[in-house]
Amino acid sequence: MSKGYDQKSIDRLCTVFEPEPVAGRIENEFVLLCFAGANLVGTVGLRGDYLRSMLVEPAYQGRGFGKVLVARIEEEARKKRYQKSWFIPR
Repeated sequence: MSKGYDQKSIDRLCTVFEPEPVAGRIENEFVLLCFAGANLVGTVGLRGDYLRSMLVEPAYQGRGFGKVLVARIEEEARKKRYQKSWFIPR
């Protein structure tokens, strides 16, 4: 199991994405999970200075979850002293 993520959170993330790529992301990226109560509603990753794989479930879009994810990932990028962060659209 990856440091910082309990099995329940990993299992929830795996319901959104395929398990093998998710396991690789968690091992190689800084990954944030966003919950509304017990519901996993969004995620974003930071690999090096690249913001990756941001997702907010459609039913939760427009409620500020994406803004919170971006603000938190930007905070992490600043901690790592990245001068710029790049977003890779899918």
